[in-house]
Order: sequence, then C-alpha cells, then structure tokens
Amino acid sequence: MSDHVDAVAHLQRAARPSRHAPANNGALRPKAPTPTLPTPAIARPTVWAASQMSYQEVLDAVRALELANGTTSPKQVRSQVLFAETLLGWLLRFPGESWQQRWQASGANAAGNEWTTLAAVPDKHGHLVAAAGRLLLLDVIRPDYSWLYATHATPRLYERLRALRDPAGFATIERLCDTDTRMLPSDRRQALNQLTRIVVHNGGTLADITLPDCIEAHRAQDGYRGRSQPRWYTLLREAAILPAESPPTIFAASRRGQLTIEEMVDRYDVVCRPIRDLFVAYLYERRPAMDYNSIRYLAAKLVLLFWRDLEIHEPGIDSLHLSDEASRRWKTRLSGPVLYGSNRVGKKREDPYTILMAVRAFYADLSHWALEDPSRWAAWAAPSPVDSRDLAGMTKMLKQSRSRTHQRIRELAPLLPRLVDAASDSRAAARALLDSAAGAPPGESFIHAGQTLRRTTLSDDGSGGRKVSRGHVYVDTPVRNGTSDRPQDNRRNLSLESDRAFWAWALVEVLRHTGARIEEVLEITHRSFVSYRLPSTGEVIPMLQITPSKTDKERLLVIGPELAVAFAEIISHVRGENERLPLVSRYDSAERVHSSELPFLFQRPWGTGRIAINSTYAVKLLDELVTTAKITNSDGTPAKFSPHDFRRILSA
Repeated sequence: MSDHVDAVAHLQRAARPSRHAPANNGALRPKAPTPTLPTPAIARPTVWAASQMSYQEVLDAVRALELANGTTSPKQVRSQVLFAETLLGWLLRFPGESWQQRWQASGANAAGNEWTTLAAVPDKHGHLVAAAGRLLLLDVIRPDYSWLYATHATPRLYERLRALRDPAGFATIERLCDTDTRMLPSDRRQALNQLTRIVVHNGGTLADITLPDCIEAHRAQDGYRGRSQPRWYTLLREAAILPAESPPTIFAASRRGQLTIEEMVDRYDVVCRPIRDLFVAYLYERRPAMDYNSIRYLAAKLVLLFWRDLEIHEPGIDSLHLSDEASRRWKTRLSGPVLYGSNRVGKKREDPYTILMAVRAFYADLSHWALEDPSRWAAWAAPSPVDSRDLAGMTKMLKQSRSRTHQRIRELAPLLPRLVDAASDSRAAARALLDSAAGAPPGESFIHAGQTLRRTTLSDDGSGGRKVSRGHVYVDTPVRNGTSDRPQDNRRNLSLESDRAFWAWALVEVLRHTGARIEEVLEITHRSFVSYRLPSTGEVIPMLQITPSKTDKERLLVIGPELAVAFAEIISHVRGENERLPLVSRYDSAERVHSSELPFLFQRPWGTGRIAINSTYAVKLLDELVTTAKITNSDGTPAKFSPHDFRRILSA
C-alpha cells in the first residue's frame, strides 16, 4: 500500500483538468509530502543594554576586555581597538537604534563566511573578523545561526565566550563530559561549541535554553559542514536544563511526529470544502478504534484514491450521490494502472478491493449514523457506488495472494538452513579477523586467512576531521600501484564489520525461533523475560513476553535452549563492560512516536551514544547476508529473505 500513502498526489488547484480531459490523464504525477514540522518562530530582541552602547563605550569596553585578558602590550591593545573602529565605522552606515539592528541591516548574517567582503575595506578581512569576535564577547551583537555556522571561529574565542558568558554553567557541562568514556576530544569540543553558539545567538546563559531553542539551533545546522553530533542536547537534559519529560534526543524533538486528522485530509487539496469537512469528521469518528498507521491508510484511500480522483476527472462534483457513469468511470480507473504515487505509477494496482471495501464501509457508516444522529449525518447519506458485484473478484484475488505466499514459502524454506549457517559463519569470520587485527601492532602488517592486511591507527587529533577511531580497529589492504604498496580507498572498519555480522546472526536466530514480527523483535527489552514455575514439578520455564502489536494481544513464548543462548549473547554484546544494558529511545516509524528510554536488546553504538536498531537496518543486514553467502533460488535468481518470511516459514 506504499503507493497510497508514502508518495501521494499533491495536486495544484490551478492546473485542474477540463471537463473534456481524458480519464487517464498522464500528466498527473505529483506528490504530497508529509508537512514538515515548522522551525519555532522565536521573537529575538534587537535592543538590549550592551547593544545600545555608544561608539566610544564599545571601544572602551574592547580596551578593558583586552587588558582583562592579560594583554600587556599597549600596541596589541591599540590594534584591537583600531579593528573595532573599522567594524563599527562600517556598521554606522546602516540604520538602527542598536548595533544589533545595524548588523542585521548590513546583510552580514546572510553572507556567512564572506561577510567581510560587504565592508569594501581592502585587506581588512582579518581586522574585521577579530573585531567581530570582540563584539560577540561583549554581547554587542548576536548573529544569526547562518553566520555562526558558516564562519570559522577560533577555539580560543569560544573558550573566552564560555568563560565570560556562563562559567558555572559550562563547568557543569564539562563535568558531564568527563564522565562519558565514549566522548572523544573532538566530540567534547563540538558539543561545547554548539552550546556556545546557542548562548551567543540567544543571549543569557545555558540555564535559559528551552526546547524550542534547541530545535531552532538543530534545524539551522542543515547544509553546513561539520554538523555537530547531537550529544549537546543530551548534555542539556543530563544537566537538568531541559526538563526530564523533554524528548530523549534532538532528532525526536525536531521530528514531525503524527499528523492531525486535518493535516491528513489537507495533504490532498480537496476542492469541495463541505466534503473536506465531512472526511475530517468521519476520520475522527473512526480514529479511536484504529492505530495511527491504519487511519493514515484509510485517509489515503477515501480522500485521495476516491474523492480527489473524482474531483480531477469529474470537475465541479460536490455530492456523494454519484451518477452511474461517474461511479463506473472511477471503478474503471481504479482497476487500471496506478495514477498517483512515485514508486508504482503506471503499474497495475494490486489491491483495488481494499479501496472498494473502504469506500463501501464509508457509505454504510454514513447511512447507519444518519439513523442515530440525523442532524449531523443525514445530509450525507447516499447510495453506495460499490455493491456486492464489485467485490465478486476479491475471493479470487485473496486466493492468488495466498498462493503466491505459499509458493514463496516453498522456495525459501529449503534455503533457511543455508542462511542460518551463513549467519553463524560470517559472524565467526568477522570476529576472528577483528581479533587478529587487534593483536597486531599499530601500523604493522599481518596475515589472516592468507590475506595480507595492515592495521591502521586512527586517533582524534582534536581538529574534528575524519581521523577518529572511537576504539575501533581499522585495517588497510595493500594495493599494488606501480612499484610500491599503498592503501588506496580500501580502509575497512573491522569493528563495524564484526558488529554488523553479529546483528545479522542475532536477527536470524531470534526471528526463526520466535516467528515474531520484526516490530515485535525490535521492541524486546531486558524486561521482556519472565519466568513461569510449573505447579506440578516446580520447574522454572523461561518465557519471552511479546508486547501487543498488530493483533493488539500480548503473547508469551517459551524460550528454548538455542534461543536462550542467542539472547544471552545479545545481552552480553550490548552490555559490554557495563553493569546494565544502556537505555535508548526507539522510534516507531509506523506510529511516528518515540518510546521512553528502555533497555532494548537490539541497539548499537552510534557516534557518542547508542540507537535502537530499526526495521530498515534489519532488512539491510539480511540483504547483505544473502548477497555475501550467494544464496539463490532454484532458478538461479538471488534469494530475498524479508523478516516476515521467518514467521511464515515457522507457521507453515
């Protein structure tokens, strides 16, 4: 059903077809992307005490700033004052009651790193940059993020900013950094610099930072090199600057989340306003009995594939009471090629009956509700354009679908043992290679399984570049180039390869032994294990608690010996040297919500923290495993194992 929701038609009202346009209008191929979460509109002051200092007061403050910084050379102090005179003289050309207003009028914010060219002062780039730094230190100007991210401030300037603006607050953040064993010097610097930018942009101290401030700062990073890691956000939570109930990560805070019913309907630009309001009211009535993903699909079927299609091909339509001709033409289009969407446009629709059933239920609900509440629904009661004859082929379609599924099971079931062996062998091989490399001295070559490799040492040089290892083991495969051997685009992260091989094995083991859906597997936490004592013998049986998902029913599965071993290894792998499993938040892409932080079993390192493994990553691991093991179908075509295939094979 991805063609119904994920890539839907965003139809321009100005380009509506004429009444004589052909039914299958090939020009209609637009999309309706999910509305983005708007960046918070935060009103920032343009006038404050420091920004209203006079020309001479600013120069005196610059002189005092340099003396307080320990500058003893009168010449150096005078130089900084002269630099400030140059910048202030340029800003005085622009209107404003404060230096901040003049700065905004100058266009420097939008110019980013090229802002000094606007001053038209030859050979004064360095002077202007130095002067801008002093105005930041004195809180005379507060540049936009576009300027702060694009310009390259010196580490010394940011250190001075932290010491002047909020020494106690930044000392707390640095203590939290000291307790994070995974944080590298570059991670620490990036986090502190990001928080410094927020303070410079907002004014005030770290304690004044709010959740909207964080979202604004995060959104402003897009498009700039050196995008900082999200550790700065979690540091604010750990320091209790952000409340405990704030989203667990900056990504969770800035993600769009669930659409409202109105937004679901308005994505499709319904022309007839009363019909639009009817769909909103109808979906609100259905919402309590459906999960978010289901109501989203229903909105696409009713609003896009039924009514919006009618508006396109039957201009001026404003009633649910369809003529026989209009009804017949709509059903003909529905049984033909897909008209709307991006990934299945032009292909035959595989599920027209689900749409027909949704429309029939829509009309039936309106008729039934019209009897219960005529004042609200009676005006919309109309004969359904879908009758039992239109659904006559549904049984055949279901049988064909079931037949395809059974054929797929027959093809994949014999290949499952090969996949299991391949996962185990790949994990063992990746671990053995990692151990061999870890045992080799840095920079030295070693031989493993007949292959010559050279261990590479990567360390954090504090520059924020790519030379960061985070404790990972890297190797280079020597490549013959002329008369010398040298690594050439062949660096491998063996720690990452071993981790991926482990998770591919873990997914295969858990999926094949439980038959659970992939969403259920990825939601397993350390708290999902329960024990049951048999009343007759007193024997304790370990069991796995499966949280409600599609059927909305909780299940308990007996954990067999092989599955118990797999779970023990997963827990050991995730826990590492920690006493407990780390707590992470998991994003449910179907429901578009973030969970609270829990000890999920399926989690992996990511940057300075950890993230829960999602279904996309799980599918990618299975695909890589099948490709590496060269598992093919009986006809020689590459095999394809989806997570749900394990459930089908187990139940066959």
